[in-house]
Amino acid sequence: MDTEVQFWVRDGIGYIHLNRPRAINALSQAMFYAIESQVTAWLESDEVISLDLSGEGSRGYCAGADIRQMRNLVVEDPALGVGFLDDEYRLDALLAHSPLPLTAHLHGVTMGGGVGLAMRASRRVASTDLQWAMPEVGIGLWPDVGTTYELSRIPGNLGVYMGMTGTTIDAASALYAGVVDEVMETTGEGASSAPREALANPESHSAPSPCAKVAESTIHVPGEVFAHVGKDSAYALNSQLAHDSEWIAQCFTGDNALDIVSRLESHPNERAQATAVTIREKAPLSVAVTLAAVRQAETLPNLDAVFARDSALARTIGIGSDFIEGVRAQLLDKDRTPHWHHARLEEVTPQEVQETLAG
Repeated sequence: MDTEVQFWVRDGIGYIHLNRPRAINALSQAMFYAIESQVTAWLESDEVISLDLSGEGSRGYCAGADIRQMRNLVVEDPALGVGFLDDEYRLDALLAHSPLPLTAHLHGVTMGGGVGLAMRASRRVASTDLQWAMPEVGIGLWPDVGTTYELSRIPGNLGVYMGMTGTTIDAASALYAGVVDEVMETTGEGASSAPREALANPESHSAPSPCAKVAESTIHVPGEVFAHVGKDSAYALNSQLAHDSEWIAQCFTGDNALDIVSRLESHPNERAQATAVTIREKAPLSVAVTLAAVRQAETLPNLDAVFARDSALARTIGIGSDFIEGVRAQLLDKDRTPHWHHARLEEVTPQEVQETLAG
């Protein structure tokens, strides 16, 4: 099949397979509708007892929402851009509240809207080539799809750091942050060839049984798979994020984005100083709004409240000039020199941030 999303059922498992490999499975609005319709049908059926989510192609599971499509909609009519995001959030909420356990397989590029589909899965299984990010501050947005709920609850200000920088983290760091549950290492073809056969011909191979989250710190199946489990595993504790955690905890405190950047700029650690440079390259309003959104999410009662807040932000920053400019600079003209509405973080006022959050 050449459809953008493939669906099938095997042994009680409903498979959702993203199938736009040339676009690293970027999620179009049609894909939102297709997945929502199929999952809704499965929820109303006795045929399916669990869900399985994956993406086609070697480059990654999902690069996020199709922001080229979204930009075109915003340019045509801002209300259409808002509708795109509302459709995305509705699907994310459906999966988050589904009574069917979901296993998400994350490999390579795993970003933005793809994270939104997988974040609340019962079991989030990453491969060692994972490149996980919520990079929205680089295109004039904020980490949406409800993820500030989870980012705000990662200890040590790690979620604040991940949101304000949009940095890409590897599998070990993702495990340390708790945004994946397991990291799989294959040591032979036996662990990877069967799933590929099943994707090529879903009827040709029995699907694996649903599996609950594993409690052990390391699982070893000789000749097939290693699984690193939990942020306290040696694999996670040796990650770059773990090594950086001390200066991140020190610098990313408080509610003022400029104060955070100042602390980074004056910190003796060179990686902290480089992070300040990174933040200053992002859209200033996005950086300030992201910090405020994460802090606000700490106080919101549940995920639905964060989705509602994201929907409000979609009507302000989501259709703003920085988004149009950010996509132009990063993906269309690719000159990597966006001209943000605010030239510097110092120009963003607290009042602007609060008005943006209010929607």
